[in-house]
Amino acid sequence: MQFAPVVKKSGDSGATDFGGDCVCSYEPWLVEASLYLREETLKRGYAAPKIQISACMVEYDSSIVVNYDGSIYKCPAFMSHDSLRIGTLQEGIKEYRASHNMDVWKKDECLDCAYLPICFGGCRQMTLLRTGAIGEVDCRKEFYDLSLEKIIKQDLQYRSRPKS
Repeated sequence: MQFAPVVKKSGDSGATDFGGDCVCSYEPWLVEASLYLREETLKRGYAAPKIQISACMVEYDSSIVVNYDGSIYKCPAFMSHDSLRIGTLQEGIKEYRASHNMDVWKKDECLDCAYLPICFGGCRQMTLLRTGAIGEVDCRKEFYDLSLEKIIKQDLQYRSRPKS
């Protein structure tokens, strides 16, 4: 079981008043809420996602999303952004490495970060919502600084717990 923050609808303009929506992975309330919900999930005997090697689906060559009209995108969040379409079923896939800022995480600050294997530059949708473009890293260092140890301790605490 996994909980995720509510984010602004894809296609809405970027830098506006987001109200109660989540626009980044380091909002102060997010660490507390995610740890609490994860703890309650594990306490009740449900499985929660483990920390693992992870990257934005944009980074994977084999990950694509096909819209109802045959348009192809690298992420479902991009389907409202014609500029982020990478092709169509009829035309095929065009070159998208530059337009999608592939390997955004291959910069010194990311390569030197201990969290690189579980982040790889974060989620491009979050960057898109914050800035209106996908040209930056969605750095999750602050989030992991505050939560990773607690997540691992939760896993250890509930891993050896006998099933009811």
